[in-house]
This record gives sequence, structure tokens and C-alpha cells, in this order.
Amino acid sequence: MVVVWLIAALAGEVIVRDRTDGDPVDQALIEVGGRDSTTSKDGRTSLAFEKGDVLQISAPGYEPGQFTVGNATRAKVFLAAHPTALEVVVEGLKDTPNITRHVVDAEMAMETAGNHEDAVRLVQSLPGVAVQREYAPGAGDLVIRGSSPGDSRYYLDGVEIPYLYHYNQYASVFPASQLDQLELFPSAFGASYGDSVGAIVEARSKLTPPESVHGTASASFVMGGGSVQAPIHDEWWASAAARRSYLDIAGESSTQYPRWPRFADYNLRLEHGDEDKGTGLFGWGASDGWTRAAGELDALDPVAADDSPLLDFAQGFQVLGARHHWRQPNRDGRLVLAVVHHGRAAELSAGGEEDFQQWRFTSRTDTTWRINGWSIDAGWEFIADQSALTVESSPNGILVAEEAPWLGRGQDAQVSGWRGQGALYSTASQSVGNLRIMPGLRLAADTSDIGLLPEPRLATRYHISDQSVLKLGGGRYHQRADSDELLVQPDLATTGSWQVAGGLEQTIANRLEFGLEGWAKWIDHPVIHPIDAPPQTVEKGRAKGMEFTSRYRLRERFYVWAWLALSQSEVLVDRAYRPADGDQPISGGLVGSWDLGHWNLGLRYRYGAGMPWTPIVGSVFDASSDRWIPVAGDDNSTRFPAYQKIDLRIAHRFEFKGWQAQVSLEAWIVPKTSAQLFPVWNYDFTEQGWVRGPTVFPLLSGNARF
Repeated sequence: MVVVWLIAALAGEVIVRDRTDGDPVDQALIEVGGRDSTTSKDGRTSLAFEKGDVLQISAPGYEPGQFTVGNATRAKVFLAAHPTALEVVVEGLKDTPNITRHVVDAEMAMETAGNHEDAVRLVQSLPGVAVQREYAPGAGDLVIRGSSPGDSRYYLDGVEIPYLYHYNQYASVFPASQLDQLELFPSAFGASYGDSVGAIVEARSKLTPPESVHGTASASFVMGGGSVQAPIHDEWWASAAARRSYLDIAGESSTQYPRWPRFADYNLRLEHGDEDKGTGLFGWGASDGWTRAAGELDALDPVAADDSPLLDFAQGFQVLGARHHWRQPNRDGRLVLAVVHHGRAAELSAGGEEDFQQWRFTSRTDTTWRINGWSIDAGWEFIADQSALTVESSPNGILVAEEAPWLGRGQDAQVSGWRGQGALYSTASQSVGNLRIMPGLRLAADTSDIGLLPEPRLATRYHISDQSVLKLGGGRYHQRADSDELLVQPDLATTGSWQVAGGLEQTIANRLEFGLEGWAKWIDHPVIHPIDAPPQTVEKGRAKGMEFTSRYRLRERFYVWAWLALSQSEVLVDRAYRPADGDQPISGGLVGSWDLGHWNLGLRYRYGAGMPWTPIVGSVFDASSDRWIPVAGDDNSTRFPAYQKIDLRIAHRFEFKGWQAQVSLEAWIVPKTSAQLFPVWNYDFTEQGWVRGPTVFPLLSGNARF
């Protein structure tokens, strides 16, 4: 009895943690002096030891180690994990009703040059996505397989968000630290998505509960931010993230930008459960704003520069919602409910303003059942919105049409109204020998259009061998114009599209992936957006293309992909076909990343033919306002020069006990022939020039993780 009491009196606490992230290590065996003990789930145990004793420690998945006790009552030990085995990742050959599927995960987001640790920026480097001039107006517009930017839909955890990028694509509207995976379906996608004749981008948040408090802090030349995840109690956990640009605080204003662009976003979550089953509450938001001269002052004479009006612009959205998800051997699914508020306001100092406000309620359910070799997907989507638009037109509106499209269109408006949208969908999947058949049907309805819109879809995949798959699919797609456009022009026709895509996916030695795919779209009543007139529907549109892709990846070590795309996108206007907004005849790119221990090297190269744009061909003098009023030429009658850009990255990771830090140096290189950002004109619009960006620009950033 005395011996037991003595050992208990001398017992101390041993805490075992993961050296990289500080998580507790379960089932760690500690041995000293013939005595041993095993840690519990929280990484702690009690064991009798004395100062100077050497603890022998081992744990599954970790390198064994020794620890000399320096304190007679408490010992905290950090173990290094075993080196991970080389794991080849093959993304293709997966049976899915989405004929084409490109995946971006957190590892790729953090280690891609030119990405600034932003998963959504990496979308701009995926096959089929038009190569845009970065940091120029419109750089954040996703043009995918010939579609217009407004033809695509962006989702975060099943909730559609109003826009994807902050000012000039410096960052996406949600931080990569909260994301688990992002998927791009460029065309001919399955029945679970609708109201889009373009593409679908869906991001999904991490659902793995943290074992201990974790966080990140980051800073770059533009913005800073941080995130934290923490367990609470009884399977409850929380996460939060926020970022903000700081050039409006640290930088000096200029005559071109009296108020520097500022942007911010946040993501708050309260979760119960894990990846297999859980319920969560969430709140997201983003905001952007700036004040700039409507004209490019360097291109104007001093008198015209002094007379140039200022644009005050602000935009943002807030989301509040709840989600429930489940995953079992034979079924899985999710239910999402959310309220979204989106506001956009623009005002010109010389007169003219635009204000758009929208409240939207959205509900979405996706379920999957697996029964005797069959797989059945089913669900619904319901959206109700209340929108209001006020426009007071201005002769200078065309100069700010990128931010304030209704000012550019020159049409006064004061309208409001509500709109409801709903859809039911189902997709069945069954194998017949080596052939997988996936027929689907979506039934959609919209209060702004009379009638039910049936959308049959079909996807097939034929496995020639374990490493070779032929795929073919397509179907019918519809899209109504945005609510603000329908408020002003309720007679806009519904856009319809037949789409088809197919090709070959080939894997060599279960490692190297190749893909060759062709696609086509036949569009009726596409919506076009002239810069100086309200949107309108035209009779027809068409698009077609071909893409070659190649991928190779060793998880956490190395990845590379390359792609080349040929395409054509046109609309029929006045009985003649002309280039559509998304027409880019040739584009391609190469992305690679290589981990060398604590060092990481990255490279990204992108090339794209010039996108079409509408020039200003003249002007008229308005005596009442003492201004020259620009006159637009034919829509998309000229093109930007071809664009190419190289991004280089070198990063070094410093590891400490329970946390790590990383410093990254990046450089973008743009040839002089590609440095044009956007066109500018003199005071009477008789001469046109270009605003040019830097050809070489270094970027330094750092982050810490604990």
C-alpha cells in the first residue's frame, strides 16, 4: 500500500504532440525504468518518473524517440511523423454524370505559382477556362468553353454566391484555408445543376473536426488575414477566417484613385459532427469598394483630366445559413438552407448613379442511394429573390460599364419585384458489362417564364480497360437572364442550349494521365450585353472546341499538368455570325510544383489568343454638359493582343515544435507584347491608347500555421 502511494505521489504528466501541427498523439507508448503507460485520445497520460530520466516513446505512424525529463512533474514531447509513402493520385477514370470534371484541392491551391495560396484563382489555370489578362478590369470574369461570364454559376457548399473575385481578381471571395476541394464542370454537366448554359464551379468546406486549436496567419503585398479552428465540446467545433486588403490604409491616394481599392471577406462556422454526419451553421461575406477617375488621367490633357468625373463604387454580399450532411454505406446526401443579400452601388460625381439590392432565399437537397449495383441521385433546388434596381443614367456611363453595367447602358430605371425558381432532378447509374449508363432528368420552373422546362441529360462511360475510358454525354440546358435584367426587360427570351462532350481518358502505368475531349454547344436565344445598350436576346449562338490535357501527381511531393484548347464561339446578329464575348480561338498552359523537403519550387505558364472587345469609334459633343459623348463601334469587332504570362515561385518552410512558417517569393513575367491591360482614349475619343502593366513584378508573402 505504501509502494502504491509512493508511485502515485511521484507520477508526473506526459503530453505527446505531433511535431508538425501540435495535435495530440493517441496510443503513444511511454516507457521508463521498467514502467510504461499509453496516452489517451487527448495525448496525455500519467507515469512515475524523476528529473533526468530518459523516456522511450513510440506511437503508430511516428518515428520513435527519446526524451530526457527536465521537470519532475511534467514532460511535453513532440514526435515526428513517419515519412509518407509516395502516393500516385489519378483523378480521371471516375464514373460521374459530369462528363468533364477538374478538381483543385488545398495542397494544389497552396503550392501553385501565381496562385497566392488561393484555391479559386487556380480555376483560371484549368483546361477550357479562357486565359484573361490578370489584374485588368474583367480579369475575374470566368469565361469557360466559349460561354459569357454571366452564363456560369458559382457555389460554396451548395449555396450560389453572387461573384467570385475581389477587385481585378487579386483574390477570391473566400479563403483557401477553409476549403477542402473545388470542382469545375465546364459543360455537359449532370442533372444536379441547372439555370446555366455555361459552367459550374462548386467549392466545399473542410468538415474534419480539429483535435486541438489550429490556425493560420498570412500576409502578402496586397492583403493579410488569418483563420482558426477549435474543438468546443461533445463533437461541437468552430472555425473562423477573415482577410482584408490594406493598400487603402498603408498606401497613398492618387488623382486616379482618390480612394484605393479595398476588399475583405470572412467565413464563420459552427459545426457538430464530422465528415460522415454533421450539422452546421455558417455565415460568409465579402465586400469591395473604391473611388476612381472615370477616365484614364494620364491619357488626357490637364483640362480634361481636371474635368474627369469620379466613380464611387461599392459591392458586397452576406450569407447566413444551415447545412446538414450524412454519409452511410448505401446512401449519402446534404440539405442546405441559406439567405443571401447582395448589394451593388455606383455613383458618378458629375451625375448618374446605379443601385442594385437583392435578398435571396435558397434551399438545396442532394441525395444518393446505392442499391444492388444501381446508383440513384435525386434532389431539389428552390430559390426566391426580391430585387430592386435604381438607375439614373449619365453620358459618362460608358466609361464605367465594367463596374456599373446599367450606367454604361444609358437607361433610367426604378423597378423592383420578386422571382421564384425551382427544380427537381434525378440521375440513375447502372453498369452493363464495361459500359456505365447515367441517364438524368431535370424539371425546372421560373415565375418569370411560363411553363415547365424539361432538361433530359445522359452520360456514358465505356471502360476499354482498367486504364482506358471512352466517355460521351450531353443534354438540354436552360438559363433565364439575371433578375436585374428581367426587372427592366421582362420579355427577354429564355436561353436554351443543347450540349455534347466526349473523348478518351488514358492512364499509363497507373500514373500518367492523358485526356482528349471534344465539345459543342448549340444555343437558341443567347443574351448579349452591348456596352452602350440594354441586354438583348439574339436568334442563335454556337460554340465548339477540343482540349488536350495531361496530368501527373505524387501527393505532397510533385504534380504537373498541361493543357491545350482550341475553340470557337459565335452569335448570330443581323443574319451574320460574329465572335461571342467568350471567343478565344487558342489557349494553353502548364502548371507544376515540386516539394524538396522544406523547399518548394513552382512554375505556371499560360497563353491565350486575344479576347474580343467593342471599340469606341467616335464621339459627339453635348453642349448641355460641355462633354464629348463616346460612340461605340460594332460589338466585338476587334481583339486584344495575345496574352502570355509566366509565374515563378520559391518557398521555404520553417518547422518548429507544433507550428510552422513559410516565406514565399514569387515573380510574374509578362512580355511587353502582352502588357496591355485595357484601352484608353483622349478627351474627344479620337485617339486610343493602352494602359500597360509591369512586365516583371516580384511578390513576397508569408504565412504561419499552428
